[in-house]
Amino acid sequence: MYSRLRSHGAALSDLDSSLRLAPENEVALVTRAKLLASFGRCREATEDWKLAKQLARKEKAIAEIVEGMRTASECAAMAERAAGGAAPVARKTGS
Repeated sequence: MYSRLRSHGAALSDLDSSLRLAPENEVALVTRAKLLASFGRCREATEDWKLAKQLARKEKAIAEIVEGMRTASECAAMAERAAGGAAPVARKTGS
């Protein structure tokens, strides 16, 4: 519903609130991970996907969804598609 209304910020806020109340809600974690990935927030999205995958061992249906999720290395392409333009480029730091 939020996607149709383009209220992604409100959706993220609601998901954050939901997860504060029920931190093991696999569906909310997967949904938030997808939303974070669409914002290009790959590190946070990957953390949600990893946690959801751990929790999903309890429920086979959720495990199948999580298995299809993108990893951080695929996140930039997902963010680019969602934004309809160029995704942020990951830059190496250090030497």
